[in-house]
Formats: sequence, structure tokens, C-alpha cells
Amino acid sequence: MICKHCGAEIADGKKFCGECGAPVEVHTVIVRDTPRPNKEEENSKARTVMILGIVGFAVGYLYSAIAGIVLCAIGRKKAKEHEETYGELTGKAKVGGILSLVGLILNIIKVVFTVLAVVYVLVVYGLLIWAIVTAAMNAGGQLDFSSLQDFFTSIPLWM
Repeated sequence: MICKHCGAEIADGKKFCGECGAPVEVHTVIVRDTPRPNKEEENSKARTVMILGIVGFAVGYLYSAIAGIVLCAIGRKKAKEHEETYGELTGKAKVGGILSLVGLILNIIKVVFTVLAVVYVLVVYGLLIWAIVTAAMNAGGQLDFSSLQDFFTSIPLWM
């Protein structure tokens, strides 16, 4: 060992330098060897992430956007857990993570557009009922279809 103060050689086990008397600095390094889970366990978890991604994407696309959102969210959570445990997403886990993310985004968009379509239909039918009631009231209880025609020709095309 070499003294950091004077550069003299210090014999092993000594606590002070024999030349300058400076205390010897001893650094203890603790190395922890964290065992890596076996490859079979890693593959099993990666397969789970991939299956959740595929099923979430397919269920959302073919059946129910809400169920697809739930499955894709679980797939994303499992992908993040896999990444934290094993350091990175590779192979099946990466495919599952990407499909889960894409499925989650597309299913949320699907829900938003479905809600907008329902609101649009409700507004249009509400206007239709309002027009019929207004036409009946203007005709003294009798339906006058000429006033309905005037009403519908006055509606802008974007509605």
C-alpha cells in the first residue's frame, strides 16, 4: 500500500505510515451479489405480459373498449414490473408492452368517439322532438308538416 501523504510504501496491516506517521485510510467496499431470477421465470413473466397485450388489444378492438382498457392497463403495469425486475423489456415482454400501450391509447380513443357519437345522436333526436312539438303548438295542436320542412331546411349541414 502507498501513503497518500508522503508516497512511502506501507506494509500491509499497519495503521500508520512509518515515514510521516499519517493514518492509513482503509476503504471497505461492500459488494452485493443479487441473484438474478432464473431464465424460465423471466420467460414466464414475459409471456404473461405479451398475452395481456395481445388479449387486451384484441378484446378492445373486437368486443369491449372498456374491457380492453382494463386488460391493456394491467399489461402495462406488468411490463413496468418486468422492466424493473430484469432491467429492460426484451422479446415477448417488449411486444406485450408495446401492444398494451397501443391498445390502451386506441381503446381510450374508441370510448371518446363512442361517447361523442351518442351525444350527437341525442342532440339530433332532441332537436327533432323539439321541432315536432313546436310545429304542433304553432298549428294549434294540429301537425303542420310545412313548418317542419321550414325548420329542417334552416338547420346547418354540420349538425
